[in-house]
Amino acid sequence: MAGLSVFGFTFWRSAAENDLRDLFENYKSTLDDQKLKTSNRIRRWADELIQDIEKHVYKQQCILEREYESQLYCLEEKQDDFVNAIRTCEKVNNNESVQSLLEICRSLTFELSHLEYHHQSIEFIKLTSKESADINQNRNDPEELQIRSSRKNLTEENDYQIRDSSSESSDASFNITTTQISPQRLTNYNNLADGSIPEKCPACFMLFPSTMTVHEVTEHVHEHYSDD
Repeated sequence: MAGLSVFGFTFWRSAAENDLRDLFENYKSTLDDQKLKTSNRIRRWADELIQDIEKHVYKQQCILEREYESQLYCLEEKQDDFVNAIRTCEKVNNNESVQSLLEICRSLTFELSHLEYHHQSIEFIKLTSKESADINQNRNDPEELQIRSSRKNLTEENDYQIRDSSSESSDASFNITTTQISPQRLTNYNNLADGSIPEKCPACFMLFPSTMTVHEVTEHVHEHYSDD
C-alpha cells in the first residue's frame, strides 16, 4: 500500500518504504563510519611521518652541535698554540718567524660538515576509488531493475509460448502417428491397379503434386514405414 502525501508532506508510509529507508540509513551510517576511520588513518599516517621527520631533524641537529663543539675546541687550541708561538718569536725579535706563523694561520680552515640530500623511500598512502560504486549505480539502478524485470517476464512468456507450441506440435505428431494407415490400406496403395493417385499422403498429409507417378507415391508412403 502506497504512502499518503498531501501538498508534498508525507503523513504515512508503507512498511516496504520504511524498510527501504532504514536500509539506506544503515548504508549512510556505514559510510560515515568508514569516512571517520579512513580520515583517522590518514591523520595517523601524517603524524607518524611528521614524527619520523622530527626525529631525523633532532638527530641531525645533535650531530651538528657536537661537530661544532669539536671544531670550536680545535680552533681555540690552535689559537692558543699560535699565540704562544708568536709571543716566543717576538721576545727574540724574530719578525720573520712571526710573519711565517701569521701566514700559516691564514691558511687554516675550520669547517663544519656540509649538507647533502639523500633520497629516502617514503610510502605514501592514497585513496583508490572502488569499482563497486559504479557497479551499484549501474546494476542496482531502479530503472535498470525495471528493464531487467520486463525482459525477464518477456523471456519467460516467450519460453512459455515456445513450450506451449512445442506441446501442440507433440500432440499433432501424436495424432499423426495414431492415424497412420493400416497395413491393409498400405497394401491398397501398393496395388494401385487403376493408376489413380490420391491427393495427399495418409501418413504425413503432404499434398501429392500432379506430376508424381504411382510408383513415386508408393515409394513415398513406404518411407514412412521403412523403420517399422
